[in-house]
Amino acid sequence: MKTRLAVHWSERTRVILFLLVYTALAEYTAPTPFIQSRFGMLTYFLILLYVFKEVWRYREESSPRAHKRAERIRGSFALKRSGLTDYTKYRIQRVGRFFFMIYGLGWLVDGITDRCTGAIQCGYTLPQLMMQNLPEIMMFAVRLAMSMSSLFIMMYVMAKMDLFTTILPDSIETRFKDVYGQDKVVARVKENLQMLDRPDIIESKGGYMPGGILLTGPPGTGKTMIAEAFAGETGKPFIFVGPGSFSAMFVGVPIMKVKMLFRHLRKMSVKYGGVVCFLDEIDSLGNRGATVGDHVDRDPLMDLTCFNEATVTHQEPRRLLDRINISAGGTGGGALEAFLAEMSGISKPKGMYNKVRVMAGFKPVPPPKYRILFLGATNLAERLDPALLRPGRFDRQLKVGYPSLEGREETISGYLNKVDHDVSDEEVTRLAKENPQATGASIKDLVNEALIAADGDGRDIITYKDMRDAAIWKVLGEDEGKHAHADDNRLVELHEAAHAVASHFFRKRAEIQFASVHKRGKTGGVVSAVPREERMGTTQSEMEANVKVALASRWAELHYFQDLTTGPSSDVSKATEMVANMITRYTMGEFISVFPTSNGLLNELPEGVQAEVYSKVHTLYEDMEKFMIKHTDEVEAVGDLLHEFGTVDGTMIHELIEGMQT
Repeated sequence: MKTRLAVHWSERTRVILFLLVYTALAEYTAPTPFIQSRFGMLTYFLILLYVFKEVWRYREESSPRAHKRAERIRGSFALKRSGLTDYTKYRIQRVGRFFFMIYGLGWLVDGITDRCTGAIQCGYTLPQLMMQNLPEIMMFAVRLAMSMSSLFIMMYVMAKMDLFTTILPDSIETRFKDVYGQDKVVARVKENLQMLDRPDIIESKGGYMPGGILLTGPPGTGKTMIAEAFAGETGKPFIFVGPGSFSAMFVGVPIMKVKMLFRHLRKMSVKYGGVVCFLDEIDSLGNRGATVGDHVDRDPLMDLTCFNEATVTHQEPRRLLDRINISAGGTGGGALEAFLAEMSGISKPKGMYNKVRVMAGFKPVPPPKYRILFLGATNLAERLDPALLRPGRFDRQLKVGYPSLEGREETISGYLNKVDHDVSDEEVTRLAKENPQATGASIKDLVNEALIAADGDGRDIITYKDMRDAAIWKVLGEDEGKHAHADDNRLVELHEAAHAVASHFFRKRAEIQFASVHKRGKTGGVVSAVPREERMGTTQSEMEANVKVALASRWAELHYFQDLTTGPSSDVSKATEMVANMITRYTMGEFISVFPTSNGLLNELPEGVQAEVYSKVHTLYEDMEKFMIKHTDEVEAVGDLLHEFGTVDGTMIHELIEGMQT
């Protein structure tokens, strides 16, 4: 027959030996017999209870009949308990624990004072004894609180300081109509606004309101403005949380900040029926300290722009890096983990009322529906923790990218309509084409700079020239005039004229925006061109045309001066880089493979690929040279035009060359 599994003798004797050794030491060291004390009586009682339990277990291990009888007794108790609900069992256990707690306190009080006799009587007279000794208890509590209050106050102030800003309804004047060029994103955001205002509609159909919207995109595209317009449109409170709100010096403070934020959000949600929380630059919170790479898009305007650096010796000043390594340190201190748990963790009853109910053995009141909508904005979405982006947290991720041509036209018109201007619709379209990566923030700044320039001239009306000059000044810097030496001026004029003529003939899908031989910042001259229409990609022939335009400056200096300066070095470097990208990244060479390099170093490529890059550059240069020799008259004419005006509109250049062709 089956018996209970036996345990080793050391497991059975170690507890009893410890109690006996402790009792023996207490008997020899105490001034009075240990057994006469309260604690001594409890110790001897525990020894007897433990001995009885081990004897009972030993009988189960040695006798099958004893084990069967014990199983029958345990089964009868389990059968009686099975008729009770889980919550009834919980209440009975709660009452039992409460009784034993009162009995234990009464037993201790009976040993301390003579005002009561017996553990039960002392337990039930404990409130009376506490009231009689209230001054002493309060003095002890005050001293304890004073010793710890400074730390608590400091932690509370640090957690509360600069955590969030509450904006009540109708406090913001920005509306969705003030957001230009992002119609599709605004339409999606309006859907969430409707669900926040009327959540019962979607919930009655079995759905739920999305928990969060993440706005991602380059800086200045309108992410924060969309959130501000959302705050202006909704009738719910708007809570703004800055990027440094969860940073703290001491451990534990970031978690306190998160809990205080969500406590405030729940309070406002219950009071107003919903609340919106906007986390600006959420990447400062939503990462766990990984190092990631962020891709930086190259400005297509800069790819079609040729700089003359006759006065400087370093490389192209506007060149953007292809990769930037960013150390994402993260907020740390457990703020992200606490935020994730609070955002969509297990729903728990909250509040002092529920705590009292649970202590009394009653069921807590279920929590209400907290309708909280989170808005997040970042231009580094790759840094965010995947747990933050899962459905149920930030359900919707909306890309707020660069506006389209129509979006830029709408944005320029929208900001111009707020001031007095004399810019026609055709000029607005031209400005939109000339600035392919303009954002809402940059266009707003452009209009403001044009207004400042007009005011400086004593005018109240903005003109197209004001807008164009402001755009050029923003990109290239202050106009410092021509060079000091006449030979330098002629060199720069022919240098830029060669770029302009080559651009006119080779770039069929681009038009010259302007050409200038004035010094601006680190550039000695510039020819800027923009695509006639926006395309998804760039063809091989278009890239080869860009290489020829870049190399035209070197041909001009050799042809007209039989010598070279440092000016064409940046153009040749740019041409070599474009050819290398054609062959190693875009498979436009003999090798149908992609050859990744770090920082674009050609010496990291196989020798055959390097040879193809050099050969391609020389071939394109020779083709460009044969063509440009036939059009030296156009180069000299454009050079004379630049000599006369300094800065020339691209339309004048195109008309001059086309007139000479006819």
